[in-house]
Amino acid sequence: SMATPHVAGTAALLSGLSSDPTTAQIRAAILNSVDHKAALNGTTATNGRLNAGAALASLAPDPAPDNDGNTNPDQDQAIHHLHRQA
Repeated sequence: SMATPHVAGTAALLSGLSSDPTTAQIRAAILNSVDHKAALNGTTATNGRLNAGAALASLAPDPAPDNDGNTNPDQDQAIHHLHRQA
């Protein structure tokens, strides 16, 4: 399946988080953050497609408050947080 390298890459990305997630946490993040698509009902285990950004956001630590004191994590903030740690 062409999904295999995408899922493996997402798992590798998630395993590099500073929170050091377990294999079970990575698996749950990937399976629970899919984009559900009616066209995929019955064709995939999750009835959806991989959403790497949502999986990342679900495991990434909350970002520090910004200058306004806001702590509204979204996918862009989670990704930005990882880049700051690199």
